[in-house]
Amino acid sequence: MATAIFGVGAMVGPALGPLLGGYIIDNATWPLIFFVNLPIGIAAFFMTIAFIPDPHYLQKPKGGVDWLGLALLSSGLAALQYVLERGQHDDWWDSSTIVVLSFVAVLATAWFLIRTLRAAHPLVDLRSFRFPTFVFGNLLMIIVGFGLYGTALIMPLFFQTSMGTTAFGTGVALLPGALATAVAMVVVGRLMPVVDARILTAAGLLLSAWSCWWFGDLNGSAGLTDVFWPRLIQGLGMGLTFVPVTATMLAPIPKNELASATGVSMLVRQLGASVGIAVLTTLLARETSVAWMALAGGVTRSSGASMGQINGLLMQSASAIAYSYLFRICACVFVGGLAFVVFIKPARATA
Repeated sequence: MATAIFGVGAMVGPALGPLLGGYIIDNATWPLIFFVNLPIGIAAFFMTIAFIPDPHYLQKPKGGVDWLGLALLSSGLAALQYVLERGQHDDWWDSSTIVVLSFVAVLATAWFLIRTLRAAHPLVDLRSFRFPTFVFGNLLMIIVGFGLYGTALIMPLFFQTSMGTTAFGTGVALLPGALATAVAMVVVGRLMPVVDARILTAAGLLLSAWSCWWFGDLNGSAGLTDVFWPRLIQGLGMGLTFVPVTATMLAPIPKNELASATGVSMLVRQLGASVGIAVLTTLLARETSVAWMALAGGVTRSSGASMGQINGLLMQSASAIAYSYLFRICACVFVGGLAFVVFIKPARATA
C-alpha cells in the first residue's frame, strides 16, 4: 500500500503537468512552463529536508565517495541521453557529435561497470541483480518506461497535429488517465495481499496494450470524447502494472541494499523511457515520410486547390497514418512484456 501511495505521486504528477502547461501556453507565454518549476522545486527542497530523514539502517559509504566512478557514470549517462534525445534531429550517424558521444557513452559506461564490479565499496551496489525477480522486474520496467513515456510523447503530438486540439485541451484529454492511475494504484494496493502480483501485472500490460491499439484506430476527425475511454483504460493499465512490479522486485532486497536497488530500478525505467522516445521519434519521421510519398503518388491536382493546400492535406493524412503505426508499436511492446511476467515471483521481504 505504501508503494501504491508513493506511485500515485510518481505517475499522476507527470500527467497533471500537461494540464498546467497547456493552460500557461494558451493563456500566457510558453517560456513560463520552465519557470513554473522554480517554486515547485524550492518547495520540494524544503519538504525533503523537513520530512525525509535517513533511515537508521542506511550506512555511509565506506572509503568515501568514488568520485571517479561518479564522473564515469555521469558522463556516460549524459552522453547516452544526448544521443537518444538528439539522434533523430541530427540525422544519427551523419553527425560527428552523435558519433563521438556514442563512443563516450559506451566507453564511460563500460569503464564504470568494470570499476564497480571490482571495487570493494562501489558507488552503485549491483549485488541486487543476484535476485532473479529483481532482474526480470527491471526488464519489465524498461517495457513500462518505453510504453509510458513513449505514449506520453506521441499522444500530445497526435492530439495537436492530427486532431487540432489546443494545448490546454490536450492536458484535459490526458487527465482521465492520470485520475484512473491514481484510483488503480490505491485499489491494487488492497488487492496485492490476495491476488498474485503476476496476474495484476499481466492485466495491466494487456489493458495498456488494448488502449494503445484503440488509439491506433483513431484519425484526425476524432474528438476529446473519442480519446476519453482509451486514455482511461491506459491509466488503469499503468496503475495495475507499476505497483505490483515495483513491490515484488524490491521485496527480496535486504534493507541495507534497498536504497541502491531503488535507485537502479528508477534509472532503468528512465533509460527505457529515453530509448522509447528515441525509437518513436525516429519511426515517426520515417513513417510520415513513407506515408506522404505513398499518398502523393496517387494525388492529382484538382481545380481551385493550390499546391500548398494539397501538401497540407497530405501531411495531415501522413501524420495520422504514422501515429497509428506508433500506437500499434507501443501495443506490441506492452504485449511483449508478458514474456517477463512469469519470472516475477512474489517473495517475502528480507530483513
